[in-house]
Amino acid sequence: MRYKKYLGIVLSSLQLKEANKLVIIISKEKGKIKVIATGANKTLSRKNYNLDSINLLNFSVYSRNSEFDVITETILVDDFSKLKKDYTSVKFVYYLLEVINIFLPDEVAYPNLFDSIVQLLNMLNSLEDEDKKMLLLVYTQLYFLNEFGFSPEINNCISCGDKLEENIERILSDQEILGFVCNKHFDKILNREDLIDDNVLKVQRFLMQSDIQGIFKLRTDKALLKRIFGIQNFWIESAGGRRIKSYKLIK
Repeated sequence: MRYKKYLGIVLSSLQLKEANKLVIIISKEKGKIKVIATGANKTLSRKNYNLDSINLLNFSVYSRNSEFDVITETILVDDFSKLKKDYTSVKFVYYLLEVINIFLPDEVAYPNLFDSIVQLLNMLNSLEDEDKKMLLLVYTQLYFLNEFGFSPEINNCISCGDKLEENIERILSDQEILGFVCNKHFDKILNREDLIDDNVLKVQRFLMQSDIQGIFKLRTDKALLKRIFGIQNFWIESAGGRRIKSYKLIK
């Protein structure tokens, strides 16, 4: 069968010659795919709008004997218009989509992950509170690390295995294993800013044990969440082997 139908979220697109686009889409049925949208750059083309980044759409693809298949039809399901009008939400989404694009292999289906991304977009589309948006972002960082097999060790020192107790100094690990190192393994005088506060671990442990609906029971402040966001971005970049360009937008 040369025609197939998918449900997907547009990650990004690249303009080609003759008004065509190369579009990267996360589909529920086939994972991350790259397809050609012919005529999508024409001003009056419906594809031109439907294939905007972050859009959720049903689309049909025609398989041909070339490197990329061709989109033949697009039906917009949700453009998350409210989200796109909010600068904070847009920054967060572009950051998370960049992380997904790094870790998600081509043409490997993750239907549960896809459903979680749609749920995330719906929540950001409805949230008004800035602190709740930041909490959702930090939760999603941990969720992605777990989903892609890089779950950090937040209970024990990754060097000696000792439990990370309260009031014991610790720092972020720069080793292959993601986590923290207790003060037994400090090999130099540290800048106090390098030390990881107890509250960081408390929040991370809560988020690791919670579902997406339960995270808003947590009461914390934006400064702490930004600290955790930076720590977890370090883990993501270490695991992915590259910088997250959109990190600077949020930092």
